[in-house]
Amino acid sequence: VAERSKLSFNLNTQRKINIQRCLSSCEELDSMQTIVVANTWTDKIDYEFTTDSKAFTLGDRIPIHVALMPLQNKLSIVRFNCKLIEHITYQIGTQVKEENLMIRQYHDMKIDFNQIWNKTFEFILPNTISSCRYDSQNEIIKIQHKLKFSVIFNNGGNKKDKNNLEIKATLPIIITPFSSNSDPSSIPAPLADSLLPPIYNDQVI
Repeated sequence: VAERSKLSFNLNTQRKINIQRCLSSCEELDSMQTIVVANTWTDKIDYEFTTDSKAFTLGDRIPIHVALMPLQNKLSIVRFNCKLIEHITYQIGTQVKEENLMIRQYHDMKIDFNQIWNKTFEFILPNTISSCRYDSQNEIIKIQHKLKFSVIFNNGGNKKDKNNLEIKATLPIIITPFSSNSDPSSIPAPLADSLLPPIYNDQVI
């Protein structure tokens, strides 16, 4: 027992910790599915945004495919933009605070738009935890990530703002320490084993 006088200062210490979330086996299967958002916007254009997977890790290159097909004449693309948004929710009791952080963005303005516009590009994730946090969820904090797309069209005329139209779409993704694209040698043994296909000799029929 340490005896200290009443007038002594409190002794405090602190240490930074890094909490890493690994996908469960069910989440792994779900994360390997292709993610697609497709729709027809106000009878003017068909659009589709696609990624090969849902789960990625820091430093990954996310392959994104965009397909836009005009249903009316005189439509032109003014600007295409893709943003990685980090949404954080803090909750202590009944007090809730939310914030959105724009982590990184990609844009294209030199676009030739005739019958259909197909574009495939790589969205590069930051490679440091200080630039982008992993997805997490507990009683106090919840971290989620989304790819938000914005396509601005001109409906003809002299391309003034009043003639511009905008499509918005969102693809939810998960950022974890390990993804389906990770090097197997860097994945902890239990998780690495769960990513491997089953061995037929071990199956009982």
